[in-house]
Amino acid sequence: MKVFLPNDSKSSGIGGGWSFRRNLIKYAPFDIVDSVEESDLCLICGITMISGETFDKIRKLGKKVVVRLDGIPEAWRNPRIDIAGRLQGWCELADGIIYQSKFTKELIGKSLKLNKLNIPQRIIYNGADQEIFKPQGETVSLPFKKKILTVMWRQDPNKRWDEILMRFRIHSQKNPEDGLIMVGDFPNSDYDFGFMFNEKYLFIGKADEFGMAKLMRSCDEFWFPSFADPCPNTLIESICCGIKPKLINSFGGSNEIHEIYKFNKDWFNFLSAKRMANEYNSFFKKICIK
Repeated sequence: MKVFLPNDSKSSGIGGGWSFRRNLIKYAPFDIVDSVEESDLCLICGITMISGETFDKIRKLGKKVVVRLDGIPEAWRNPRIDIAGRLQGWCELADGIIYQSKFTKELIGKSLKLNKLNIPQRIIYNGADQEIFKPQGETVSLPFKKKILTVMWRQDPNKRWDEILMRFRIHSQKNPEDGLIMVGDFPNSDYDFGFMFNEKYLFIGKADEFGMAKLMRSCDEFWFPSFADPCPNTLIESICCGIKPKLINSFGGSNEIHEIYKFNKDWFNFLSAKRMANEYNSFFKKICIK
């Protein structure tokens, strides 16, 4: 079976869709090809990662199409894209739909009545590249007693940065030797630093997957109160590195990942990119046999 993963995006390569794509390519038990013409099936990794022209070409050539849905893309980041039209229109033309979590299926599937489409649909959770994200490996030295890691992407309010700051300030009153290590993208340096930060805070900035794995192995807790995340790779990767997840929000896919960690005895293998790729392979075979 030959699968094409179309990608017209010119963005930085940072984010959940990009991590998913890299992991699937690395662990795929099927052939990844370089063009739609060579393929038996095309997987749309994210509805903002390709153009309408590319989608039309795939359909015109009669290729099987599977659409992967995570959350609802942010309109301000995709001002030229008809988000609703793609979510509904492309799924209605697809041969199969994959949701990242039960939350995604409820959020998008029920809202757009995709459950009424007579096509295969399945929930497949993301997985981590466990050759990188694992308990054993390099660490970094950090100048704190308890090391608390958190992430931030710009000033997205769903990441609940202000909650993290509030909770850490309260925590540090009784635990003055503990520190908060922050990774991510802060666009406004006056907001990032200035009066609110002191020696208890360490701002790292952006980190690639190898840098993140080192930090995760070096910290004691990962604070992730992010709201309405479909299936956060960062949370999965941190758990695979052996760091304890804290402040998990009950609304969104984060809680589903946390439940797997707490109650599935084989959680490490379940949260692997290899398991994820095998589930995609099984689903693709079902589509291609039809």
